[in-house]
Amino acid sequence: PEIAQAYGLPMAWGVYVQDVEPGSPAAEAGLLPGDILTAIGADVISADVSFINALIRHRIDEQTTLTVWREGETLTLNVVLKAR
Repeated sequence: PEIAQAYGLPMAWGVYVQDVEPGSPAAEAGLLPGDILTAIGADVISADVSFINALIRHRIDEQTTLTVWREGETLTLNVVLKAR
């Protein structure tokens, strides 16, 4: 929350995407460097639900959504989760 506040972000919790390797599952999902991932499916990343805890509630090859904050907009990406 302190980092989000310092940068004026509209959310307190999330995962900052620093880099996306071409051809990776993240690239296939449509993630871009600078995105902030705020939810996987209905699992919102928060003080109570870490990214890894949200992720392990899902399985490989499951179709779900990723909620992402990108350049001032909240986007919903339809994805199929893949093994890395």
